[in-house]
Amino acid sequence: TWLPFKDRVNNVFVDFGESSVAIIKGVGRLFTKNGIKEASGIVGIFVYSGSLYSNYTFSTYLYFWGMISVNLAIFNLLPFPGLDGWQLLVTAIEGISKKKIPNKFKQTMSLIGLALLFLLMIAIVVLDVMRIAGV
Repeated sequence: TWLPFKDRVNNVFVDFGESSVAIIKGVGRLFTKNGIKEASGIVGIFVYSGSLYSNYTFSTYLYFWGMISVNLAIFNLLPFPGLDGWQLLVTAIEGISKKKIPNKFKQTMSLIGLALLFLLMIAIVVLDVMRIAGV
């Protein structure tokens, strides 16, 4: 549909806000009983992306990938060890307390966080493959 430039810009901010809330809710749902089963990783995104490309307009396909990019950016800002949000949190704590957090602690926490993220990623890929295979 055709919208004036002002309305398009407004829609960008509305979509960004909705996407931000959705990613935060999605991360929260990971810790519920069926949360991990509802999550989708690279395999599920690839399948859904192919379905969008063949059944909808190219602009819908581009919109989907734009939303994926925004979601990844927001997810990366979460204050979880191994992500950029963790580095921002550490910098903020050091700035407020005027004390340096030991590098050994920061490195250990980052390694633990990355290991947990990799385990989550592997679990989601396995669940995606099982879901697609119908298992």
